[in-house]
Amino acid sequence: MSLPPTLYIQADNSAKDNKNFILMGFLASLVQQNIFKKIKLSFLMVGHTHEDVDQMFSRVSVHIARKSVPTLPILQDLAREAYHPMPNVQHLENIWDYRQMGISSKVQIVGHSSPHQFKFVKEGDKVLMHFKEWPLKSTTYQGVDVTSLAAAYGNEPQPIQQITEKGRKVFEAMEGDLKKWQDGGKMTEEQIKWWKDHLQRERELPFPSVKRASQFQPFRCPEEAPEVAVPAMQALHDHIRNLKKKSTVKVVHRRA
Repeated sequence: MSLPPTLYIQADNSAKDNKNFILMGFLASLVQQNIFKKIKLSFLMVGHTHEDVDQMFSRVSVHIARKSVPTLPILQDLAREAYHPMPNVQHLENIWDYRQMGISSKVQIVGHSSPHQFKFVKEGDKVLMHFKEWPLKSTTYQGVDVTSLAAAYGNEPQPIQQITEKGRKVFEAMEGDLKKWQDGGKMTEEQIKWWKDHLQRERELPFPSVKRASQFQPFRCPEEAPEVAVPAMQALHDHIRNLKKKSTVKVVHRRA
């Protein structure tokens, strides 16, 4: 499977979740492996209340208000109904541990907390990360070589194999609440069984259902549109010429 040459990412300006050397290195590795020709990573400014992703989740929130959402499949169905075009809603039961690969790297980047736009490209054998404070045409990019950071992701990742202590406590709390939800009439026996089965699957950490980065083919540029056949092209030119004709409107004497 090949992907388009350019990947655009919008992310919250949070160092804990997005704006860190682990994500930067992973994106650099995708360019290094030719999975993408270019990646543009933009961080949202404070007060982005009209940003398109926020609008989408606002529609989902309105749609599910005052509805019973006892299980994850019901939530997924409601999310699909809430927005057009229909979003692709999936639950990932496990993922590849690229984070651990980044943590194991002997290099990292610093000084990247202020810029709001980053661009990853490959020049020869090097992967460069260009950055600037704001996504304005009047400002120019600066650049830094991040090839050594991308190299940390050269091996195949392993699935996440251990639940964190925080995750374990969440599972225990949810299992303790199941009886209360059932006794309170908030869930049926069938829904309670779904949650028990779901929590058990989560504890077992199934094999990831998503591909590893190395399983993608190199990016492919869109194919050029084939030339239009001559008769069709001539008809198109004739139509355009007719559209350019000017109408003449005037007042004339009526015949007696």
